[in-house]
Amino acid sequence: MFQESKFQPQWWIRNAHLQTMLPTFQRRNQSIDSVAERLELTDGDFLDLAWTEQPEPDNVKPIVIIFHGLEGSIDSPYIKGIMTAVQKEGWIGVVMHFRGCSSEPNRLLRAYHSGETGDATYVIDLIAQRFAQAPLFAVGYSLGGSVLAHYLAENHHSKLVAAAVISAPLLLAESAERIKQGFSKAYQRRLIKLLQSSVLKKYETLN
Repeated sequence: MFQESKFQPQWWIRNAHLQTMLPTFQRRNQSIDSVAERLELTDGDFLDLAWTEQPEPDNVKPIVIIFHGLEGSIDSPYIKGIMTAVQKEGWIGVVMHFRGCSSEPNRLLRAYHSGETGDATYVIDLIAQRFAQAPLFAVGYSLGGSVLAHYLAENHHSKLVAAAVISAPLLLAESAERIKQGFSKAYQRRLIKLLQSSVLKKYETLN
């Protein structure tokens, strides 16, 4: 069952750009300790996870799987924010880095995109199997939100108890046109620079 968000911003931050930028500036210097885990995949590649803590095999604490946005990572301010919030609740958070988005480029030529749910499905199923007694939740931001929404549409019997999709560009063509306009061009420039940097690192690794 889908529930529409009831979020209502404070009067002084009704502007969408302020809502986007202010949390980023506030959390820029925020630090969070995490436990790294690498999952070796059958295709020869890997996925890097970042946990708020490593769960015990008999863990019953709720686990929140977090999917970051385009070129995001454990170092993204919004990811630090949700990881901190999860930790304060006494729950366990884990970020799944999309291929090439952790500290090391992935091994294969392939990358990730908003319609590819194989890695997300693998991680959700693996964590559900490992910690069968723990309630399992998921949160997806931007591109990660699109992946999560796509996953939910494909998996009607998912192990997830609930999931939240935040600021997902579900209509990609319209979103691509919108980001070319007005102040949104600033986001476009930043994303392009991040993608260029990622491609260059990958090129250096493969050559």
